[in-house]
Amino acid sequence: MTNANASVNVKPIENAIAELDAVIEWARSEGSPVGYFATLYRLVTRTIHDTVARGDYFDDDARMVTFDVRFAGRYLAAYKAWRDGEPTTEAWAIALEATKDTDVTLMQHLMLGINAHMNLDLPVVAASLAAHGSLASLHADFLRINEILGSLVPPFEEAVGKVSPRLAKIESFAPKLEGKLFDFGLIIGRDVAWHDAESVVEAGQNGHDARVESLDASVARLGAEFRHLPEPLAPINRWIGEEESRDVAANLDLLGAIT
Repeated sequence: MTNANASVNVKPIENAIAELDAVIEWARSEGSPVGYFATLYRLVTRTIHDTVARGDYFDDDARMVTFDVRFAGRYLAAYKAWRDGEPTTEAWAIALEATKDTDVTLMQHLMLGINAHMNLDLPVVAASLAAHGSLASLHADFLRINEILGSLVPPFEEAVGKVSPRLAKIESFAPKLEGKLFDFGLIIGRDVAWHDAESVVEAGQNGHDARVESLDASVARLGAEFRHLPEPLAPINRWIGEEESRDVAANLDLLGAIT
């Protein structure tokens, strides 16, 4: 591995983490489930920060700082727009508006956030880092992110089970189910995102906005399916939700304990 930067400034990532902390604290004070995805995302961002700071994993640490900050920036921009009553992307509007509904389960909140961030924000940010119209130089580091995400799934699963005992019960009978859900959102979703990033790059400057709008509409449709689950998933989801803790502050403590 040839690292383009032996030592890089990770302060921009630390600033993004501080902004995520502010989202989580607002959620805590307001009793809002918006903090659930923010807590998961903080874990991911902190782990990437620590990995970049170590300087022995990515091909280009400086580029990964830019990548991570732009990625966080899209989520934070969507959150701030939503909180201020301003328009945001369709995908994020569905995810964030769902935090106002008491019938949405923890897993739904997480999957809605993962859907918007991984399936829309990720390809847009990856495409923005294309060198001379090509994503090839980014691909190896993009795959390394998958490895980091995979390592975070087990501890987060355990924390989710403490908030959602019936989901934990399902997991005890089907040990791989919950992990598959996270794998789909965090890892498999990144494979899809890579192909979508290539399509954004291929659209060129003239077709960029139209391609992103089309992608947003597609991701929003998937988000609507996560929000309004079809049969037979809907009654199972309701059953799971019946015993979930509604104490947002306590839930955030449990989810945040692994950070």
